Order: sequence, then C-alpha cells, then structure tokens
Amino acid sequence: MNRLKFFVSLYIILVVLFIISIIGVQYIPVRLVRENIHHSAQQIQKEGIFYKPFGLYFLQLDNMTDCLMMNIILSGEGKSPIYSAMMNEYHLNDTGTQGYLSIAKDTEILAVKGPKAMNEVWNYGRYWHGYQLILKPLLVFFDYSSIRIINYFILSSLTFLCLLFILRRYDATVSLLFLLSLLLVGFPVVPMTIQFSTCFYIAILFMLGIMLCKKIRYNLTYFFFIIGGITSFMDYLTTPLLTLGLPLVVLLLEKIKEKQTLTIKNILVYSLCWFIGYAILWASKWITASILTNVSIIDLIGNNVSLRLSNTIFYGGEQMMISDMFERTIGSYWFLSFVLLFLLLFSALYLYCSHVEQKEFEKYRGLLLIAFLVPVWFLVLRNHSLQHIFFTWRSWLVTLFALLLFVYYTKPYLVWKR
Repeated sequence: MNRLKFFVSLYIILVVLFIISIIGVQYIPVRLVRENIHHSAQQIQKEGIFYKPFGLYFLQLDNMTDCLMMNIILSGEGKSPIYSAMMNEYHLNDTGTQGYLSIAKDTEILAVKGPKAMNEVWNYGRYWHGYQLILKPLLVFFDYSSIRIINYFILSSLTFLCLLFILRRYDATVSLLFLLSLLLVGFPVVPMTIQFSTCFYIAILFMLGIMLCKKIRYNLTYFFFIIGGITSFMDYLTTPLLTLGLPLVVLLLEKIKEKQTLTIKNILVYSLCWFIGYAILWASKWITASILTNVSIIDLIGNNVSLRLSNTIFYGGEQMMISDMFERTIGSYWFLSFVLLFLLLFSALYLYCSHVEQKEFEKYRGLLLIAFLVPVWFLVLRNHSLQHIFFTWRSWLVTLFALLLFVYYTKPYLVWKR
C-alpha cells in the first residue's frame, strides 16, 4: 500500500511539473523568437524537409518535424498560455496531409505575417511537446543552424562521456560494441535533427545515472516509472524504447559487476513500470488538455490511436494493408531483408548457446529479453513503426547492442565447453 501511495504521489508531482513547465514556457514572447524562426525556415527550405545525407533513406533527416515544432511555437501568438500549451496549434496554407510538404515555406510566412495570414489551423494536442522547454529559449538567441551545432556538441559530448564510463566500469570491448551499435544505426546524423535527439539524450543521461549513482539502483521501480513519464513528455513517439532498453542493459552489467543477477522477473517489472509511466503520463495530457481548454482531445485522438495499431499503411501515396506493402517491397526493401537474416542468424546462435553452463547463461539471458523488446514494440505499433521507418528503425540500437553483448559474454564459455 505504501508503494502504491508513493507511485500516486510521484505521478501527481510529475503531472504538476509537466503542466507548470509547459505553460510557463509559453510566457516567453513569440516576438523574441520570430526572427530566428524566420531564418530557420529559410535554411530548411534550402536543405529540403527530408534531406538524405549521401542519398541514403535510412540517414534521412526530419527537417519537417523540426519545422513543425517551430511552427507550433509561433502559433501560440495571440492565444492564452494555457490554451497554447494544451492545444499546440500549428498553421498551414494548404489542406490535407500534403500541406506538410510546404511547411518550411508556410512557417516562413507565419514568422513574417502571423497566424492571420494562414489558411488552415490544426492542433497537435495529443503530445506534451516538452521539447519546447529547451527549444523555445534557444530560439531567442540562435537560429536552426546554430542550434544544430550546439546540439551536436552537447549530445556527442554526453555520448563520449557515456562511452568513457562504460570503458572504465566494464572493459574496452563493451565500450567498442556500444560505439559500433551507435554507428550502425546512423548516430552521426542524429544530432542534425532535434526530434531524433530527444530519446538519445534521455537514454544516455539515465545510463550515466545508473553507472554513477548507486542510490538509483535501490529504487528502480520508481526510476523506470520516471523515465517513462519523461519520455512521454519530451518525445514525439520517435525512438522511445531507447530510454527503456539502454538503461536496462547498463543495469544488467552493473548487477553482474556487483555479483548479482538481473532476473527475467526484474526486467519485466521495470519494463512494466516504464510503460505505465509512459502511458499514464501521456494520457494525462489528453485529460488535462480537455479540462483546461474545454476541447475533447480524447475524441480527437481516437482515430489516430486506432490507425497506429492497425494493419494498414500509406505507401506510394495510397493506403494499403501492411502485407501488401511487403509484397511490393520485399525484393528491394533491404532493411526488412536484413532484419530477417539477422533474426535467423541469431536463432542459430541461440541454439548453439544452449550448451553454455547454466549459471553463466543465467547471468546474461536478460540481454535476450531486452533485445526482443523492440520487435514486440514494432509488432504492436506496426503502422507507426513502418510508416515512419526512416527514424523508428533506430530503436533497433537496443536489440543490436544487447545481442552483441550476449555474444561477447557467452562466447568464452562456448569455446571452453567445446
């Protein structure tokens, strides 16, 4: 009962903090960011909303969403801080989903002429948009190019620091495997997009927290509840599983270092705490927005939720069943082929690993469960995961890192057994 009371208290504290902070940032006058957003929209127009470094689809940037973030910030002009924080309106000059393709031009016009010059107003009230706490103050002083440089420096520095602590606490191979995993999911382009960066920041900061603060490891159910809540506050459903999977991997390594075991039950409990924190804090935005604005956000998101859980997808400009999309693309869609081959090879490895001594296998089998969190997520949220595959695919960093570690740690015992 005391544990439940603490969870409820923690939930209330997080909701209050989220509401106060997201309303508070609206008090920064739009006039202070208008010029830098104007320049930023021009920069994005020159680069393109879906710029592909080296022409590679899976390195594609999401300048469109970054521009949408700035459009939302501008669209708060003339509205009450509470309404702006809860409804998160944005303005376009075109109707329908194709209007997003001209969002950079529309945002430039919005920055110069204001909301009255735009034809359409939409809202993104189903998310918290906690990124505004950082992005809006930065836009007072910097444009998009400068913010990219700042973001690149900070995120790269934190990642390097994390790699350094992994090196010092475990060994060079673990650090190299994490670096390899980051490179294989295109991490070098991640800081180029603000929305790509959010979950990496959360994951890396909490990885560092687990390594540096022993007290955290005695309150892990609350800890993962908080991580889930913060992820829902900051993220756009980009790569949220990074904030669960990567801290779990580090926690498992810490437990082994302390001659303990992170059991399957532990992983399931902590994952459940993360999911509850993620889900109820996200749903709290819908309830809060409905109460404070008298607009039913829950009614507005109903269709969106059912779509994200559906078996349909928009591909090639038309809506179709996901199975039909596979039929069209399986020959050229190398990513799916790669995943299939990867799973087949790992299944063979798993059978081979059945010869590992029981005690040693029990130490590291948690890595297998952590690795399969991502496939389960993709299966449940199949529409969203495939519709936005050019950024959701980075969630597989968790699977890749966990499996590489499993192979690394079990291989000596396999050789010894033979």
